[in-house]
Amino acid sequence: MSLFSKVSGYWIGCQQELFPWMEETLGSLEGRHKKLLSILEMVSIEQFVPSPEPGTFGRPFKDRAVLARAFLAKMVFNMDTTTTLVERLGSDPTLRRL
Repeated sequence: MSLFSKVSGYWIGCQQELFPWMEETLGSLEGRHKKLLSILEMVSIEQFVPSPEPGTFGRPFKDRAVLARAFLAKMVFNMDTTTTLVERLGSDPTLRRL
């Protein structure tokens, strides 16, 4: 199976199953919301980000998977600063849920 057929099969699955399910849950999705959702689904960033180990000493770890998803959102929405992302999260409930 070629890479093209794998990616196109994945994209068809997103369009037929993932997007309608998310629109049922969150309401209508803009183009950038769909782009972010498809990137998050395809990349599965959570598997590449280490989770904190229980019982470690020192400052508590932040959830790094959430931070990685935020960096991807900054990239997709073309935001220069984290402050811009925080402001957008305050006004865009769909982005906040993603």
